[in-house]
Parts: sequence; C-alpha cells; structure tokens
Amino acid sequence: MSIPDGIETVQFQGKAFPLYGSVLLYAQQKCYLRSLEVELVQAPTVENGHMAICAATATFAPPDGEVQVYTEIGDASPASLKPNMVPHCCRMSATRAKGRALRDGCGITTALYEEMAEGEAAEENSPRPAAPRPPPKPTNGQKQGSGKFCQWEGCGVEVYPGELNESWQSFKKIFCKTHREAMRKKIASHPAV
Repeated sequence: MSIPDGIETVQFQGKAFPLYGSVLLYAQQKCYLRSLEVELVQAPTVENGHMAICAATATFAPPDGEVQVYTEIGDASPASLKPNMVPHCCRMSATRAKGRALRDGCGITTALYEEMAEGEAAEENSPRPAAPRPPPKPTNGQKQGSGKFCQWEGCGVEVYPGELNESWQSFKKIFCKTHREAMRKKIASHPAV
C-alpha cells in the first residue's frame, strides 16, 4: 500500500509524502502498534562526519494475529539537515528510524517527508506554514527596508537592501546579521557542510 487514506501528507516535486506524526497515529489506531523503541547506535562526532544513527523497533500485536516486530535504522548529519536542525541531529535520526519501522509495520511504501535529506526538500515545501510577514512600517527618515525577511526558522527580521547581496552570495539564502554570523560559526565548526 502506498499511502492509506487519512494520513496527512506534504507535496514535494508533485508527489505526496506522509508525515511522521500522522503515520504514528495511524499505526496506533489502525495497525495495533504495541510499542515503539529507539536506540542511539552512533553518536555524531568529527570522525564520523557528525552523523547520528539510530535503530528503532516497532512491535505490532493485532488481537487475532501473530505479533510482528520491525526494526529499521535512520541517520542524520549536517549534509542531510537544514542548518537550524543540525543541533538536533540525534532526534532527527531517531524520527527517521521510527518512521521507517512504522512504515514497514503498516505496509506504507512511500518514504516519509522527514526521511528525505533536506537538500531534497526545499524550504518552501516545509510541513509547517510560514509565519505571516508584518506589513512594512513607515520609515520616518529611518533605513528603508527591502521587504525581504530572514529565512532562519522563527526569525522573520527584515533584511536591509545593503545586506541582501552579502547574505545571498555567502549562503544562497536571506539571513539577518545575527544569523549570518551564526551560519559562519556553524560552517567553521562543521567543515563537511
């Protein structure tokens, strides 16, 4: 089965991808999920390219059937995450492993949105809606805004025209001064990025 009815999806490149939370709920309500366990198999270090690997085991126990156990792994590294998710590498690895085990147990053959490398999933296809942008404020002799806002998740600070080119040339994204500095520090501490 590809994606059962009732599972929430996100569209990416013309294809629907199920979301982890919705698959978890489906597994609990429709597939008799009994337990879901996860273990960190590899912690991220400099030597392993900051890659976290988790193993998850999902146990399904239908009332009139045989207990079924599915174990899967999930990985995450700076190369497969958005910059703001890099500090949460272990949790993302766990989510990917649990999602794969749940998919196996529920017979869902389509990869979860969370399993995809972030390079594959463009930010505008994020499952969370973007925060509304505030209307431009009157300048009263102050710096004229660009109408462009920092793309760092949760920021939304307006980036002035003189800063746009620097941000785009350095990161191919629009970041405010604070988050440009944060990105430079992340890149310096993760040379593989």
